[in-house]
Amino acid sequence: MKNILLILTCFYVTGVIAQHKPLRKQRLIFSHGVGYTFALNTLSVDPVIDQLADINGSGVLLNFFTVNWFMKNNIGLELRMQGLPGDNTQNRKEVLERMIEDHFGDQYYYQPQYGFDPNQSGGSPGFAGLLGLTYKFERGRFSYIPKFYIGYMDVSGSSSYNSILKEKNTNTILSVRYQGDPDWESTAVFGPAASVMYRFNSILGIRANASYLWHRAGIHYERGVTDLVTDHTEAVHYTKEKTLHRICIDLSIAVGFGRRGELVGM
Repeated sequence: MKNILLILTCFYVTGVIAQHKPLRKQRLIFSHGVGYTFALNTLSVDPVIDQLADINGSGVLLNFFTVNWFMKNNIGLELRMQGLPGDNTQNRKEVLERMIEDHFGDQYYYQPQYGFDPNQSGGSPGFAGLLGLTYKFERGRFSYIPKFYIGYMDVSGSSSYNSILKEKNTNTILSVRYQGDPDWESTAVFGPAASVMYRFNSILGIRANASYLWHRAGIHYERGVTDLVTDHTEAVHYTKEKTLHRICIDLSIAVGFGRRGELVGM
């Protein structure tokens, strides 16, 4: 019994000493986590095309990785890669097909053909690579890191969609085709951000991040309805550009490393 009490006392004393032990400054920090992103405004031209383009996507945000490097004066750089997981593909396809049916009414039979590739940009929808200039304030176990990002962002979507419509009780057959370019190429993105980190010890911590980003986006589509019997086509063009604004928040696990002898002031 005495031995058990002695062991428990040692654990308690060690814990108390650890709580007051100064933390080492972290010069290199790696973090990874998950959060949420949503748009403050949207780019919309037509309900069907909005489903194809998916420029206004909101949802779960993945912080693939973030790396911070700080110099002695606490000025530093941050490299961050983030994006949406892109798990709404099937939902978008179903919504798109329902919209086509609603638009032309119930007097047609519908047969979706091809072209719905909901992530033709490749990779993760809304993927962004960000480089930030940062400054770190350390107060005991808390670190505060304001920053400003510059980088690039990709959007996801499908550049084409085709459906065949057979009118009931007639020989009329229509081909409905959407063809366009929602500007898949990377676009420059900018914005301020901030992180707050609580450190459990000199290495491990938990970190909350928030950013406000903006970028230019454009949609350029053509909708063509062709009567396959007469070969007559009616086309409508949709074009719109806009600066989009987005909020991103996430919670991450952070692992940091520093130099011996560099301690944080309590």
